[in-house]
Amino acid sequence: MPEFQYVDEPPKIRRAGGRPGLWCLRLGPLTERPQQWARVRVMKPDTARRTAYLLRKGELTLPFGTTTDQWDVVARVIGGEGHIFARYTGRRKQFQAPAQPEQDNG
Repeated sequence: MPEFQYVDEPPKIRRAGGRPGLWCLRLGPLTERPQQWARVRVMKPDTARRTAYLLRKGELTLPFGTTTDQWDVVARVIGGEGHIFARYTGRRKQFQAPAQPEQDNG
């Protein structure tokens, strides 16, 4: 049987030298204006699509104390350039189990 160690939350991950990652710094200010979309970066279209995907999956470092379910991130190609748009929703999506059918006890 596996052994678990329960903790309040995992340790914060920082880059070498103790600095937060690029996306942590770039997205951090968006937490001050929840629900407001912002264009956060312009890059090559393929890079923008891949970066948006990695942010949604949590494979790039988000601002400390936030999780992937608190962010909306999309990439759009406009005029041949890849634009990344993001917004902080401020809420965590709740998992809801499917409703169980009522049982007839009669």
